[in-house]
Amino acid sequence: MKLEAVSDAIPGLFDEAEENYLQAIDDNADVLKETYQRTLNDGFKGMAYFVFACSLVGLVLLIPYKDRRRGSGDPEDGDPEDESDGAGDGDAAGDALPEPEPEAAA
Repeated sequence: MKLEAVSDAIPGLFDEAEENYLQAIDDNADVLKETYQRTLNDGFKGMAYFVFACSLVGLVLLIPYKDRRRGSGDPEDGDPEDESDGAGDGDAAGDALPEPEPEAAA
């Protein structure tokens, strides 16, 4: 008999606890929303700082490579495409095709 009374009361206690819990959430809704939004904003701000720091580190690491620009025309910059090896491949500015010889008048 005693066990049945406890067994019948437990579902009622869970329902009451759920109502109290939901009421407490509703009572503190403004504080919860403000805290949630502030935490979310702090997280995005931290992520922005992290991305900025990574970008700065990347820029600092790229400083030694600033003189290696492609197609600068300076053979001393280490670009092998700009160096002429005298093969006359026709794609460099100094490799002109020979002029055709004039035909002899008959």
